[in-house]
Amino acid sequence: MKAILILGVLAVLSMQTTAADPLGNLFPSKDAVVARGVGFKVNRGELDAALRIYRMNAAAEGNVILPDEKQLERNLLDDLVITRILGQRATNPDKNAAYTEARAEYLKERDKYTSEIAFKIRVGAMGITTNVFRERLYNATLAKVVFRRDVTDKIVVADSQAQAYYNQNKVRWTVPEHAKTANILFSTVNPLTGVKLSKAETVRKHQLARDVRARALAGQNFARLVQDWSEDPVTRDHGGEMTIQRGMLAKEVEQRVFAMQPGQISGVLETPLGYNIIRLIEKKPTAIQPFDTVKAEIKKSIADAEARKKLPGYYAQLRAAAKVEILLGK
Repeated sequence: MKAILILGVLAVLSMQTTAADPLGNLFPSKDAVVARGVGFKVNRGELDAALRIYRMNAAAEGNVILPDEKQLERNLLDDLVITRILGQRATNPDKNAAYTEARAEYLKERDKYTSEIAFKIRVGAMGITTNVFRERLYNATLAKVVFRRDVTDKIVVADSQAQAYYNQNKVRWTVPEHAKTANILFSTVNPLTGVKLSKAETVRKHQLARDVRARALAGQNFARLVQDWSEDPVTRDHGGEMTIQRGMLAKEVEQRVFAMQPGQISGVLETPLGYNIIRLIEKKPTAIQPFDTVKAEIKKSIADAEARKKLPGYYAQLRAAAKVEILLGK
C-alpha cells in the first residue's frame, strides 16, 4: 500500500489563518501557520491531518511509528512544503500527465480489494473520503511529475551503461516458469469480513462449481462461464485470466496446474479463497529476457537512481528560491 502511505504525508489542502490562540503554546490553533514561503503556507491543521493519516496507515500496515515524534512531525512538514513548491512549478502538460497517472494508480489501488465497499472502508480508516483520497493522490503525483521533468528526464543513460548493468544483474531479468490461466472462483469467504461461509453454503458452492465445470467440459465458452459465475472481481471482467508462477499457489494446486496441457480444464480445486476451476491457456519455461526487451526499463532504473542522488540538492534550491520559513515550535 505504498500509494496510500504516500498520500498520508503529501498534498493536504491549505486553509486560511485566523487570530492567534492565547493558549496556543498549550493547545496549538489548527489555523496557526507552521511553514510558509513565496505563494504558499502550511497550517497546523494540515500537519495534524498528515500525522493522523500516517499513524493510521502505520497501524494498518503493522509498521512501527518513528519513536521521535518531533522528527516525524518535521519530516511530514517538509513533505508538505516541497509538495506545495512543486505544485506551483507545474505546467499544463504536467497536470495532464499527473491526472492520467493518478487515475491509473487509483484504479490499481481500488482493484486490490474485493469490492468498492471494502475499498471505501480501508480509505475511511485513514479518516478521509475517497474524494479526498483521489485529490491527494493527484497532488502527490503532480509533485512526482514535476520532479521527473526537472531532474530525471534530463539524465541521459548510454546503451553501453545499460548493457553493463544488464550483464551484472541478469537474475533480475529472469522470468520463472509460469502458466497463463483462466479461472472461475466460487468464493467460500465473506468478501467484507473475511469470515468463512457456513458449512451449508460451502457445500452449495462446491456443488455449483462441479455443475459449472461440467458445462465447461461439455464445450460451453469458458470466458462466458467466467463472466456468468466467477466471484473474483479482479479477473472476472478479463476472462478470468491470470498468470501463475511457481510458488504462488498451494503446492498441491500448483502441481496440478503445471501438469496440465494447454486447453485442459482442471477439476474443482480448493484454495483458501474458495473453489476454483482453472483452464490452462499456455505454459512458459524459465527464461532470461533479451537485453533489447528490457533496455528501456534498465535505463529508467538507472536514471531514477541518479535522480535520487540529486534530490537533496534540488530540494534545497527550491526551498531557497521559495524563501521557506519553518515556524513549527515558534
